[in-house]
Amino acid sequence: MPRRLIAALALWPSLALAGPDLSYGVALDGRHDASELHLAHCAAGCFAQVTYVNRFLRGDAWTRQFTLDLDGLSVGVTITDGTGASPERVAVTAPPGFYAEPAEIEVNEDADGVIALYPIPMS
Repeated sequence: MPRRLIAALALWPSLALAGPDLSYGVALDGRHDASELHLAHCAAGCFAQVTYVNRFLRGDAWTRQFTLDLDGLSVGVTITDGTGASPERVAVTAPPGFYAEPAEIEVNEDADGVIALYPIPMS
């Protein structure tokens, strides 16, 4: 029975709640500890932005789900690992009253990707 439970938990996507900054995993290059997620206010016309710093991590491909929080703004982020050196797919779920542009991106290994959050215009 414990083996089945362990196998079931291994298939369950990881879910983490964090503040505006999060790191996870162990990088293969030895220069960096982990991949990183950041939620910050932006000055480029958007309200906030999610930045993903992709590192080539040890371990199998996973789908990870995180919730980042910045001053009460909660943003859902789903990262689907690419196999081997394939890019990761990063998707942002904007909170009510906001939209993400773009909503989803691919981020190559050892690269950064940014998704901006904008308030939905009121008519």
